[in-house]
Amino acid sequence: MTRKRTLAARRRRRGVALVTTLWIITLLTVIAGSLTLGMRREAGIVHYLQQVTEARTLAEGGIHHAALMLSHPQPEQRWSGDGALRRIVLGDREIWVRVRDAAAYVDLNHAPGELLDALLLSAGADEAAQRSRLVDNILDWRDPSPERRLHGDGAAGYAAAGRADGPRNGPFPAVEELQRVLGITPTVYRRVAPWLTVYSGVAGIAPEIADPRLLTALSAAEPVVLDGFVQEREAALAQGRPGPAFPGAFAHVASPAGIAYIVESFVVLPGGGSAGLRATLVPANDGGGKPFTIVAYRDRGRVTGAGDGASR
Repeated sequence: MTRKRTLAARRRRRGVALVTTLWIITLLTVIAGSLTLGMRREAGIVHYLQQVTEARTLAEGGIHHAALMLSHPQPEQRWSGDGALRRIVLGDREIWVRVRDAAAYVDLNHAPGELLDALLLSAGADEAAQRSRLVDNILDWRDPSPERRLHGDGAAGYAAAGRADGPRNGPFPAVEELQRVLGITPTVYRRVAPWLTVYSGVAGIAPEIADPRLLTALSAAEPVVLDGFVQEREAALAQGRPGPAFPGAFAHVASPAGIAYIVESFVVLPGGGSAGLRATLVPANDGGGKPFTIVAYRDRGRVTGAGDGASR
């Protein structure tokens, strides 16, 4: 009887040992799998960061290359702010660069109310009363006079909204300051910011170099007419001949002034990394040897191709 109990106890101990061993093996397998998965994820993150860093470095190189080409000593090789999309090849890497004279954008400090109204309408401000308020608030912000316009909020409106500051009553130093204007929502700002500058110095835009989407937003011309104009404009640019006249009535035509350039640089790597940068260049006056100074810089984030972003 004692012998039987001893054998049964041994079997139970062996069973417990077997279960324990299997449990340990299972636990170790799970741990090993987790470590492997974690290492793969870390490797993927490292690869992604390397790709993004390389893409951004190349995009920055595109900005500086454009600055050099805009001041090239040989006129036939010198770039202009004509909006042409140019490709720079570095081994198996490609950098796509577009340079436009700042007159291709709406100057926040010089654009008349009608131009600002059209831009806000394209940004989704559908109600006329809402746009009138926003336009007057923008004009009041940059106007040195403390008197508010008919539809503007004025200093009292800012105070009523809990804002300690009121209108600047001076020029916008940067496009980003538009976000401080009462009534400008994050959505409206995000939609209009790509088309704005504070460096063109002109009240209108130059349709011969402006982005087609901006022309669509600001012009009353039919889309088919605008498409034909853009196609003819691109063909003339490729052939080195003067472009067509802008179709239809457009009261806010300006000519490229050459006092500032907006450069967009895009990179998409084979491994998936990408970067898009936008910089505003003005002629340098510091005697430091550099032809241009970067006065505004914007990270466009991830892009999918050379034509991605605010410009085409």
